[in-house]
Amino acid sequence: MITAGNKVAPQILRFDRNLHGRDFAVGDIHACFSALQTALNSIGFSPATDRLFCAGDLVDRGSGSHLVIDWLDKPWFFSTRGNHEELVCEYALMKPHAWPKQLHPDHAWLLDMPDRELSCIAQRLPALPLAIEVETSGGPVGLVHGDFPGDDWRVIDMPLTEDEIEGCL
Repeated sequence: MITAGNKVAPQILRFDRNLHGRDFAVGDIHACFSALQTALNSIGFSPATDRLFCAGDLVDRGSGSHLVIDWLDKPWFFSTRGNHEELVCEYALMKPHAWPKQLHPDHAWLLDMPDRELSCIAQRLPALPLAIEVETSGGPVGLVHGDFPGDDWRVIDMPLTEDEIEGCL
C-alpha cells in the first residue's frame, strides 16, 4: 500500500484473464471522455464483457475533467494514478502551498467545481493504484503511468521509495 495525500491506495491491482470479453488499454485520456466513448463505440466495446484499462492522466487539458468520477464508477473501467491526478488531489485537498499563485490553464476547471464534487474527486483519485496487472493468454501485462523502477516487474510487489513512486507517476 502507498500513501496518496491522506489516503492509502493499493500499490498494484491485479485482474484475472478476461474469459468472456476483450481487454483494452489506453494512455492519457486528459478529459477527452467523449472522444474515448466514440472510439469505444467504433470498436463495438461491450460493457457487459469487455474491460478498459487506462495508464492514468484522466483529467486536465480536455473539456471533460468534471466527468472523471462518472468514468471511475463504470464497473468495466480501471485506471492507474498519473501525475495529473496527483496535482488535482493536491488542489482538492487544499494544499495551497503546493500551487503556484496562478493556476495553469489545465486546472481552471477546478475553480468552477462545486465543493461536493471536488470532495468526491479528492477521495477517489488518491485511491487509484500505482500499477495494474492484467493476466492475458501470453502472461501478465503491467501498466503504470510513467517510468517503471527497474527491469523486473516483480519489484512492484516490494515497497517503493518516494522517488520510485514519483517516477511511476
